[in-house]
Amino acid sequence: MLRTETRPEGFGDQQTDEANIIADRCVSLAENQMDEGKWFSLENPEPSYIWNLESVKRLRNRPGVTLVGLDQCAFGGPFKKSTGILTNCPWLMRQPRCGDAPRHTHTKLEGRIWSYRENREVWMTAEAAEYRTGMCEAWAEAWLEWLKTHKDKPHPARGVAAASKGMTGAEQEFQRRKGTRGRDVPRWDAQSSQGSHRVGRLAHLGCTSIGGA
Repeated sequence: MLRTETRPEGFGDQQTDEANIIADRCVSLAENQMDEGKWFSLENPEPSYIWNLESVKRLRNRPGVTLVGLDQCAFGGPFKKSTGILTNCPWLMRQPRCGDAPRHTHTKLEGRIWSYRENREVWMTAEAAEYRTGMCEAWAEAWLEWLKTHKDKPHPARGVAAASKGMTGAEQEFQRRKGTRGRDVPRWDAQSSQGSHRVGRLAHLGCTSIGGA
């Protein structure tokens, strides 16, 4: 046992200490974003003990920050995968849960399975690590809708649209996160996925809106 509800920081072993350092750094980056009037989001499993770390609780207590829960099955994924998003992004504040989706079944995230892609045995959780296209599309569309109603107002996301030529940081992030609906391990097939390219186009539209606002 690495952590408990009463000891979310762990018991001093190297693995949890290193993970705590990463969490603290993420919180520091999020706080810097807020101090500069910009957006952030931190994602982890909803039942994770990370939400009870002292640094994370400090961030949660800041005005405008909300811990939002969602179930990735509501976006068409085969796993329920209850997820927490700690964010100050207005377009991420409302997320669907399992009960909001049409009747469906879940693939359990337990045990190990054989990955024909990697030609080795892997944990089932590794197969579910990628974000599903449905969720990426929904977030990109929510971002665009938010921009449409805030294009004439100063907003923190303006800094996302770098003046540099080529792909912006936001586009790179969407490309990194894109997945393929219905595939076990989407990262190998992302380039050929129609849904993935749609996510990229949505991100591009959002960055164009920011740059032209």
